[in-house]
Amino acid sequence: MNKLPNNPKNDGENRDYIDALYQNASSKGTVSANNQVPPPPTLYDQLKAPLDTLLKSSKSVYSAGTELLHRINFSAIKIGEKNKDRILYRLQWHNLNSTRDLLAINARPTDLTIEQAILMGGINYEYQIDSIKAAAGNYVQQAQMKAAILQGAVLASTSRDEITEEDGQYQWNFLEGSETEVIAIQPELSTNLRQTELRTGFGASEPELRRLLGMPYNNLLLHLSTHGYFAPQPADVQAKGISNDEGFKKFQLAKSQHPLVRTGVVLAGANGVLNGEKIAGEVDGIWTGYEIAQNNLSKVPLVLIPNCHTGLGDLVSGEGAFSLPRAFKIAGTQYVIYGLWSVPDQQTKVFMTKFYKNWLGRTDRSVPAAFKETQKEMNDGLNTSFDPYQWASLMLLE
Repeated sequence: MNKLPNNPKNDGENRDYIDALYQNASSKGTVSANNQVPPPPTLYDQLKAPLDTLLKSSKSVYSAGTELLHRINFSAIKIGEKNKDRILYRLQWHNLNSTRDLLAINARPTDLTIEQAILMGGINYEYQIDSIKAAAGNYVQQAQMKAAILQGAVLASTSRDEITEEDGQYQWNFLEGSETEVIAIQPELSTNLRQTELRTGFGASEPELRRLLGMPYNNLLLHLSTHGYFAPQPADVQAKGISNDEGFKKFQLAKSQHPLVRTGVVLAGANGVLNGEKIAGEVDGIWTGYEIAQNNLSKVPLVLIPNCHTGLGDLVSGEGAFSLPRAFKIAGTQYVIYGLWSVPDQQTKVFMTKFYKNWLGRTDRSVPAAFKETQKEMNDGLNTSFDPYQWASLMLLE
């Protein structure tokens, strides 16, 4: 297979490249944006034979992608000339981490009842521990676990579009759109669920999240609108040519050998540890995949991390990606919605708002059905349609 969007830095920047993969059924007879470089083969060009067989004989497909196939949104692949000539209009495509997940799916109830929700967005990443402490409790045990994870770390680094540098200090940038996203979602959830908890600013911290998850609840929805990170192995940086800068130069968690430590969710105060601060007695604002996997989230059936690159992770043949979605699945979550590449905040907000309206409007609360309906609305909306770059980044793992 030819090159696919697998570079954490370039895939978010190269909108023309992603659209070329998904926007045409075939690259034959088309030209690139600058009319000079031949366009890349489309996904249908590269996968035509197996896809044609499935399209002729199947109504549903359960797919556990291997290697870079894990980073393809098959539902968005165009198979004809019209905008609606995409796989999502022909069959239901189910994404799995491994084929053994089929056993869990067959035993799962078809409807999904959720009573409560936790929303976090508009997070302040500045390391101001007094402000974070004002919104949370005891950090000691969590800090000790972080210290244990860091032992034996080896050097690695990667580039993140979401990180900027000024006078030698690195920072995760504030995501204004993530705040408007969770605020826009809250009324719909509050109307339909028994309880909805919204946290922004310094209140969207790791200890506060742990406190909320530790309270009694039945079937909780968790929505984290924030940065995700992934640092590849040093060997991958060299062998696969993955772009490498100093964004994680001081970030010790990015230097671990454990793949689920090198991926995580960024919460309040995380800029301190990003710059190598030794956080003693407090948490660092990073909820790693390793920590997530240690939780029992069997009563959190739906997790949404619709952020840049939250689907990236070390790829293992036959096992899929050791990524954030995988960590949540290990912890017991049924469904995870995540992102493959960088998408502007506004489009993510539109997708999420439509998804919740579709999901809450269904009597069976089927997540796959609501997600597919949202994909269709983004592709051919009555008022506004979006190109694949703007909606195909979001994926559903079952």
